[in-house]
Amino acid sequence: MINEEILEELKDFFAYYDDDNIIDNLEYFLYLGEDIVKIINNLKINNATLDSYSKVMNICKIQDVFEFVNKYNKKFNINLDINKLINDGIIDFDSLEYEKMVSERRDECVELNGQCCSDGNSIIVKNYGSLSDAVTLIHELSHYKDIPNKSNETRFWFTEALAITEELIAVDELNDIDLKLFCFYFRLLYTKQCLRNLNEILPIMIVFQKIGDVSKESYKCIFKCDYYDEDIKVFLKYINYYLDKNKKFGLNTPVFEQLVMELKYVIGYMVAISLYKKYKLDNNYMNEIQNLHKLINELDVNDFIDRMNISTGVEDICEILKEYISLFVGCENKKIK
Repeated sequence: MINEEILEELKDFFAYYDDDNIIDNLEYFLYLGEDIVKIINNLKINNATLDSYSKVMNICKIQDVFEFVNKYNKKFNINLDINKLINDGIIDFDSLEYEKMVSERRDECVELNGQCCSDGNSIIVKNYGSLSDAVTLIHELSHYKDIPNKSNETRFWFTEALAITEELIAVDELNDIDLKLFCFYFRLLYTKQCLRNLNEILPIMIVFQKIGDVSKESYKCIFKCDYYDEDIKVFLKYINYYLDKNKKFGLNTPVFEQLVMELKYVIGYMVAISLYKKYKLDNNYMNEIQNLHKLINELDVNDFIDRMNISTGVEDICEILKEYISLFVGCENKKIK
């Protein structure tokens, strides 16, 4: 049941993101997401696919991780002193107890798991003992390059795009085919999971955004197909989970914070595959990617999108995704032969 508390949460959300370029286009992301999920579903992959690759990836030492990252930075003229960041306590591999953490995690399914704190004072990477750790570190270092004196709308929405772009380029530099395929499938499945969550929540939010309530009658004014009962059930389950969590732990976390995070990752991946395509056509495009790290704190959202010069058309994005997928499907077929 929709009560006043839930309606207030919706009002607060749209008031906070009033005139936000991304939130103003939720309907676009809903339809884009539906098409992207269909493409990914055609691959017939799941978490077991990830697990199969994580079990056979080559084990490496912490020195191999830093050597890979240093080699990557040197190749692309990226001025980051990894040793200094370690000595200054910025980079933290679980207190650098690398071999100990690796031995404890070899039975876990590997993840590309890291965090760059918004104040720039720490970059944390889980230790799995493969060069997936290096890929994660390159992703987090990309965020580190974006950190300004204060945040802005452009960085808020697009820092993941640049980080995932560098992640995809780093995967290109790997020699281990199993690791390449793991990183490819991980990011693809993570994007799919974010999209599935968004596609279940966005319809009700779009109805409220456009009409101001979430009744069945209003829903039918926006959407031709009548999935209202299913959509409202999922929406209420989502929002009540976070409302109950806030009450239980005395938190004041915005209930739609996770939804916004998942939207950022989806935008990040869609932009990243487009920038990656530019890089594959001309490796010198990496210079422009590094320029974008600077411009992300200077340009507004529309100017930043214009500077990237990528298509936002749903059909175009879907075609670029299919092209990207075909690269790795071909890689997998070669491995099988």
